[in-house]
Amino acid sequence: MRRLLALLLMLCLLLCAVPAFGSAAAETEAFHLDENAILSGMGNRSWAWGYAPVEQNGTWIGYFPVASDRAVGELTAWLEPEREALSPFLPQNLQVKLRPNAEGLWPLRLCYRLYDDRINGDYPARLHLEGQDAEGQPLQTELSVVVRIRGGLDDPAPVTAELSLLDAALTQGELGSCTLRVRNASETAELTDLVLSYAETAGELLPAETDSLRLEKLLPGREQSVTLPITVSAEARPGAHQLRVCLSYRSLRGEGSTEALMTVPVVQTLRLEHGPVTLADTVIQGESALISVELMNLGANEIKNVRMTLDLGDFVHDQTVLVGNLPGGESVTGKLAFSTAAAPLGPAEGTLTVVYEDASRSEASFSEPLHVTVEAPVPIPVPTTEQKDEGRTVPLWLLLTACGLLLAALLLQGILLRSKLHKLEEERL
Repeated sequence: MRRLLALLLMLCLLLCAVPAFGSAAAETEAFHLDENAILSGMGNRSWAWGYAPVEQNGTWIGYFPVASDRAVGELTAWLEPEREALSPFLPQNLQVKLRPNAEGLWPLRLCYRLYDDRINGDYPARLHLEGQDAEGQPLQTELSVVVRIRGGLDDPAPVTAELSLLDAALTQGELGSCTLRVRNASETAELTDLVLSYAETAGELLPAETDSLRLEKLLPGREQSVTLPITVSAEARPGAHQLRVCLSYRSLRGEGSTEALMTVPVVQTLRLEHGPVTLADTVIQGESALISVELMNLGANEIKNVRMTLDLGDFVHDQTVLVGNLPGGESVTGKLAFSTAAAPLGPAEGTLTVVYEDASRSEASFSEPLHVTVEAPVPIPVPTTEQKDEGRTVPLWLLLTACGLLLAALLLQGILLRSKLHKLEEERL
C-alpha cells in the first residue's frame, strides 16, 4: 500500500512539473514595451498610434510604458546610442530607476540634455532594461530605439545610398537572378520608402516578375541584400551585359535616388552528358594503359575546349589530353593513355576530370572516381641447355616415317624403270 501511495505521489509531482518546465522553455523577453498603453505626457497617443519622443528646450524627452510578466520591484533603465561619437546627447548620467505603477507598468520617462550644435538625423540606440524576478534572479532586456533629432542643424554631408553587385547566375534561356547589396552611406539619415527598379537596354534580360521591388527601410550605415529575379532570353548573347539599377528613397531631406550600371555575365546552356568510364580493372606494371569515356553534347550550342585530366595514385599527376570542340547533337569518345612504369604494385585510386567551356569561355566540369590494381608482369620462361639439345634431336617416329616414304619412292621408281625396259625389248623384237 505504501509503495502504491509513493508511486501515485511521484506521478502527481511529474504532472505538476511538466507544465512549469514547458512554460519556462517558452518564455519570451523579460521586459517589453506595451505599445497600446498611454502614459501621462504622451499626448493621448500610444506607440502603436504614432507617439514619438520630442525635443523641448534642448532636452530630448521620451516615454516608454514597460511591462513584464516576471519582474517585480525596481527597474533600472538607460538609453545607449550605438555610435557614441555621433550621439546627440551631452555627457550625463543616463540611468533611471523606477517602480511599477498601479496598473503594473513601469512608467519610464527619459530626459536627456542635447548638444546645442547637434545634427538632425536618425540615431539607432539600445534601451537597456534591468530588474529581477520574485526569487531575486536578475532579468534584463535590450530594445531597439531610434532617436530622431529634428531641432538641430542640418548635416552638410549629402544623403546617399550605394549599390553593388554580389552575385549573378544568368544562363541563356533560363530563369536566373542577380544579388545586390544596398547600403545607406549616410551617417545620420534613415532611408525609407525604398524602391529598386532594374532593366537592360538590349531586352535580353527581362524582369521575371516585376521591374521594381519595395525594400525595407535602412538606418544610417546599415545594408541589406536584394535578389532580382531575371528571365534570360534564349537568344541572349553569351558574355557581359549591362544592367541598369535605380534606387529611389525618402529621408529627412526629402526624396533622393541612386543609379548604377552593373556588368553581369550570361553563360550558354551546356548539356554535356557522358557514358561510363572505361578502364581495365588491372594494369600491368611497366606497360601503357588506356582510359576512355563517351561524351555527348545534348544541347544546341557548341561545347569548346573539352579536355580530360587524369590523377591516379602516386604515379599520374594532372595528365591532360585535349578532346577538342563538340558541336551540338554530336558525340565523341575521349581517350587518354598513361604509363604505369612508375606505378607501385597494388590498388590505386584516382579521378578523371572533364573540363569544358562555352563561347564566353565560362568553364564547367565533372569528375569520376577511378579504381585500378597494378600487377607485376608475367615472367617469360628461358629454355635451359638440355631443353635446347632436346630441341635439336629428331624424334624416332619422324625418322621411321621418312624412311618408309623413301623406300616407297624407290620401289615405285624401280617398277617404272622395269616397265620402260620391257617396252624397249618389245620394240627390238
